[in-house]
Amino acid sequence: MEIKTLINQLKDNPNLLYSLKPREFEELIAEIFAGLGWNVNLTKQSREGGFDIFAISTDKADIKTAWIIECKNYKKEHKVGVEQVRQLDYIKTTLNIPNAILATTSSFSTGALQIANSRYDITLIDSSDIIQRVNRYVPPPPEKESYIANRNFYSFFISYSHKDQEFSNLLYTELKKRNVEVWYAPEDLHPGKKINEEVTNAIKIFDKLLIVLSENSIKVSGYKLKFEKAERENSKKAFEYFSQLAWCHFPQYKNGSYLMQIMGKI
Repeated sequence: MEIKTLINQLKDNPNLLYSLKPREFEELIAEIFAGLGWNVNLTKQSREGGFDIFAISTDKADIKTAWIIECKNYKKEHKVGVEQVRQLDYIKTTLNIPNAILATTSSFSTGALQIANSRYDITLIDSSDIIQRVNRYVPPPPEKESYIANRNFYSFFISYSHKDQEFSNLLYTELKKRNVEVWYAPEDLHPGKKINEEVTNAIKIFDKLLIVLSENSIKVSGYKLKFEKAERENSKKAFEYFSQLAWCHFPQYKNGSYLMQIMGKI
């Protein structure tokens, strides 16, 4: 069913919301926010990353904000509880994404509402709120299939050490020039638990993963084993690039030649 048709039917019959398939519900939420001007990225159906949509909103001051959106397609009587809200908050914190939305076809428990009401970075959207948004939805022009088709993008995650900040900034700038939506990991990569959590989650969730590896970030040999394991488990192609600051290659990429080699592979 086309998304515009689905929304028209929901306007006529709100109870249709409770019979949607999980993917239909995710597409509905993505279309609603795309209709507000957000860039939206629906994660693959097979992806088990803790959320369903990665989105970028832009305010009137042209300031962009990243969001993760989790969609819970539950029966009307099945309330979303504290555990689901905390899980989404954990994923948000792990990836250092500032805001999260949890949308459901049902409603929320008192505990879940208390958590959200005490926070500015978590928004809960229940069935009644969704129907209100559906009724306010203004369809795209007839020649356009949906807002999603025009507001979709590939999510790109860069992970790096702060000691490689200068190189990473150059890389980020080049990607943005090419209209690539990039999410910057602002903290160091460290061996052990943190590296496993960060990289494994990024592989699951983002369309593309770019890791700046150097002596500043981690011992390459040990890291590659962990990365290759995560890649196999999640069947996700990943990109590895070495800034090699320790070998004094900075002048090579500072003049743009090294960056251009990277851009040609992305």
